[in-house]
Amino acid sequence: MSSLTRRHAAEPDRTGEDRQRDHPERTAPGPPTGYWGSGRAAVSQRSPYAPVNPSQSSASHVPRTRFALAIVRRDLNELIGSVELQITSREDGCGVLGYVLGRRSWGQGYATEAAAGMLRYGFDELRLRSISATCDPDNAASAAVLKKIGMHRVGHLHHHVYTRGEWRDRLQFACPSR
Repeated sequence: MSSLTRRHAAEPDRTGEDRQRDHPERTAPGPPTGYWGSGRAAVSQRSPYAPVNPSQSSASHVPRTRFALAIVRRDLNELIGSVELQITSREDGCGVLGYVLGRRSWGQGYATEAAAGMLRYGFDELRLRSISATCDPDNAASAAVLKKIGMHRVGHLHHHVYTRGEWRDRLQFACPSR
């Protein structure tokens, strides 16, 4: 049985927003509107990194290019992270996947399940040809998640993102359609 399911964002989702926003461990952007069955966690249509209005407006933008979901633990009704898929080129069929989880939720399979569901959604429903993701070279757990869901490391991007007052490298992963 899957751990994730979709649901619309609700006002209570805001409670974990500040904890998630300040968390340094985050992959590149990317997500859809729930592609999972019932289980331990629910996935909402709002990323904890964006205020309600911008995320809702991205859901109504036509053609839609951003699919952002909040990950909520079903048993506690607690926001634990977000997963996102962004279409970067409709013409080329390319997208970018990203996710983030609060530290207390690490190592429990939530990132793997959310990322795998988003990857399936991108290929099966959005008919993307290729989906990529990046992670910090020091984040071995995130790199393992990306490998576990079938992505392959394709590069090392030097000084790719400016975060926490410095330019940081990223490992780049990609997965061609199956």
